[in-house]
Amino acid sequence: WWCEPCRAELPHLDEVAESHPDWKVIGVHADKNAGNGAAFLNDVGVDLPSFQDPDNSFAGTLGLPGVVPVTVILRDGEVVKQAAQPFTSAAEIEKTVEEALAG
Repeated sequence: WWCEPCRAELPHLDEVAESHPDWKVIGVHADKNAGNGAAFLNDVGVDLPSFQDPDNSFAGTLGLPGVVPVTVILRDGEVVKQAAQPFTSAAEIEKTVEEALAG
C-alpha cells in the first residue's frame, strides 16, 4: 500500500493479464495486515488475483531480494527470471516475460 513503484506498475500488470490469458499473473502481498492488500488493489483499480504472505515465506523460499517490486517469472513451477525493478509499461513487461520464457 505504501510502495509508489508498485502503485504505478500494477495497472500495467493488470493490462498484461488481460492481454495474455494464457499467462497466470498474480500478486503477492507481504504486509501482515491482509486488509491492506485488498484495499491497495481496490485503490489502484486492479483486479488481479493475489495471495497474502504475512511472514514472507514466498520471498524467503525463492530467495528474493528485499526490494519491491519484484516480478518473478516461472515456467512449469521453476523460476526462470527475477526482475527487481519497476516496470513502466505493459510492453516492457511482455518483452521481459517473452525473453525469459524463450531462454
